[in-house]
Amino acid sequence: MNKDKLISSSSFLESPVYYDEDKKIYFNYIGNKKDLSKYYEKEFHQRNIINNTFRNIANKIFEKIRFGSPYNIFDLNHIKKNYSISKNSKIFEIGPGKCDNLKFMKSIGYDIKGIEMDKSIVSKVNSQYNKEILICGNYETEIIKEKYDVIILNHVLEHFINIELVIDKLKNNLSENGIVYIRVPNCLSKKELKYSIDKCPHTFHFTPSGIKKIFEDKNYSIINIGTYSRINSGLIYAFFLKLFQKEGLIKKNKNTATDIVMIVSKNDK
Repeated sequence: MNKDKLISSSSFLESPVYYDEDKKIYFNYIGNKKDLSKYYEKEFHQRNIINNTFRNIANKIFEKIRFGSPYNIFDLNHIKKNYSISKNSKIFEIGPGKCDNLKFMKSIGYDIKGIEMDKSIVSKVNSQYNKEILICGNYETEIIKEKYDVIILNHVLEHFINIELVIDKLKNNLSENGIVYIRVPNCLSKKELKYSIDKCPHTFHFTPSGIKKIFEDKNYSIINIGTYSRINSGLIYAFFLKLFQKEGLIKKNKNTATDIVMIVSKNDK
């Protein structure tokens, strides 16, 4: 702690934020505060969802005809470009939230399961498929013995408390030639850093060089890393992106991009 630079004395998590100059990442110092559940109340999630009748109806239609969101399309295409994924690949998504991506990938024939902390979501999804698709729990503390070819963490890695433990566990859950697909906020962007600190329950705030280093230090190979921005051009434009199954992120400069996208594999095969 002594060598880390204080960035902010306040944050969404009501804790100070420091910059680790060696690892090149920002982090919240939460001390012994292990239970962060109060920061994940519905108010946080609801302010990221536009309560719009048109969007809700459109989403229901697209789900029926097996259309993914522009972000689902981007994620799947990005995986395909860097890994030989097939319908026989075992896929595991950590923290799928509303499960848009999980449902989309299942609808087009992929073998995907996951772990989610929200009991109501787990119950709803497992009932929908009439079998256990989701485990209810926290990946950080849950014991997962299975091996997977693709593990997906889509805006999830920044929420964990013990990041090094999680990175070690990921390696244990990867098949011999498996990959981890990661998308996190790009906190090299000052705008994204401020939003991550002030408006989100994030314990870590990654830069491209920082997230790359933390995985390399854990003996992972970086297959691909880049910075992208979400296309936010209004509801109608988003509707047509989805209708024509176009990607919802575009390549951007690392200083202004909203997202870091990285694919890694384990070195010690």
